[in-house]
Amino acid sequence: MNKGREPFWQRLAKWVVATVVVTVALYQGYLFVLPSITVINASGGAVSVTVRLPSNRLDFGRIAPGADNTLYYTLAQQPGDYRYRLQRSGAEVTGHCGRVAENEVHKRVKMTIGSDGQLRCLSNNNLER
Repeated sequence: MNKGREPFWQRLAKWVVATVVVTVALYQGYLFVLPSITVINASGGAVSVTVRLPSNRLDFGRIAPGADNTLYYTLAQQPGDYRYRLQRSGAEVTGHCGRVAENEVHKRVKMTIGSDGQLRCLSNNNLER
């Protein structure tokens, strides 16, 4: 018997745990770098929201009252606007808010739908609209 040496399964368990910890840390770091849009539904009814970027289309789907949804998008963007389509109670509202550019590391945009049905945008860069 090998005195002072750990059994194989203990060494394997340490490697598995270390691999999982490193993978989770890398994933969290990746999400920290990517820009994101969060849609917050502060209205009284369910809404469906789609946001078009110059290089992407983000479909947030149905968002229940009081709920929110966050989607991340790629850093490789053409310059342009955030163009949204909001569907609520059979009505559709389209518009734009804020600007998108290439390589906006850790940019966070919050689109809040108020009880009046208006969509307001705020980013960690500045007030968009």
